[in-house]
Amino acid sequence: MTDDPSDEEILKSIGEHLGRSGKAAPHLAGTARITRIPVLDCGITRCVESRTEGPERRPGTFDLSGRPTYESLTEYGLDPPAEPRDRTLRLVKLGSVREESCGCGNGAHQCPRCSGRGHLPCEPATVCAECSGITPCTQYLKHGDSRGPRGRPPKANRKPARAEERVTCEGCGTPGSACARCRGWGRTACDTCGAAGRVKCPKCGGSGTEQCERCAGKGCLTFWTEGRVVWAATPESVPAPEPPWFVRSELEAAGAWKTAVLSIDDPLPDDLAASHRAVLEPRLVRRKDEVARRVRLRRLALARVELAGDRDRVFYVFPARTGRLEVAGRPSRRRVSRVAVAAAGCLTAVVLLVLLIR
Repeated sequence: MTDDPSDEEILKSIGEHLGRSGKAAPHLAGTARITRIPVLDCGITRCVESRTEGPERRPGTFDLSGRPTYESLTEYGLDPPAEPRDRTLRLVKLGSVREESCGCGNGAHQCPRCSGRGHLPCEPATVCAECSGITPCTQYLKHGDSRGPRGRPPKANRKPARAEERVTCEGCGTPGSACARCRGWGRTACDTCGAAGRVKCPKCGGSGTEQCERCAGKGCLTFWTEGRVVWAATPESVPAPEPPWFVRSELEAAGAWKTAVLSIDDPLPDDLAASHRAVLEPRLVRRKDEVARRVRLRRLALARVELAGDRDRVFYVFPARTGRLEVAGRPSRRRVSRVAVAAAGCLTAVVLLVLLIR
């Protein structure tokens, strides 16, 4: 058996499939219509190269000794990859490396949040949430004036069990006259600053300075011109007519697929079907900056056979892994249409019967 069987081989396999002698092939030849449907499964992966150049910088003294150098990026020699792959090669242009002091001077600058003070202002006390500062003490006139006690307000006391609960006033000393929460002050100390009136700056942590972001606290910068050579592998599928869906699983499971893997300079197989060659050749023209390619080809000879004496069936024949020709019989369109019409008639009769019964 060949990879692309002859008409005689195809008809012989159908005769054997039908239980006839192989000698029936000449008889079938006069009644058979054979249509070749070569199957193609192909994927292409291209690797395209791009080259770019631009300024780069890093904080401090940056070690570039391990990077390749170049004079002209377009003339930099680089062997193409054996297989398509993703890669970025970073180069350093000769004579472009220099180190400069950062404008910050020593790697730090004044904190912009606190202007170098290390702290931020905070309201030392807030109005008592219980008495609203209106009736902190029923005897507030005894304090000497309406401003209440002097000094630093206390932390808020526990929330009174009853709103009308009163305690001894810390300003005038009158028992049972003061708000239980502020004890006659009318204010309570800020929970954040403890009535100190300022808090540590959260940005600089109280130091008044912060690390320079530009040089990362190094005090200097390294500048150079960087060339980049980028390889990008991109897969693409090749659209091709697919075999009928009702035989695809058999083709995959039992078919003797011919496979080939081609690189960028490899020609297409000589025995490739003309229809497949017409699909592939325009797609395999070398593209600009293409440096590598992998083409994966799978192909299988498939034939569709119709017999004049058997109009209810269609036969699909293909080379199998067993070394023989595999035959898959399927209902013809004529038979499927007849079955569909019969099924529709039965359904109509059932519906009518149901309607009559109701």
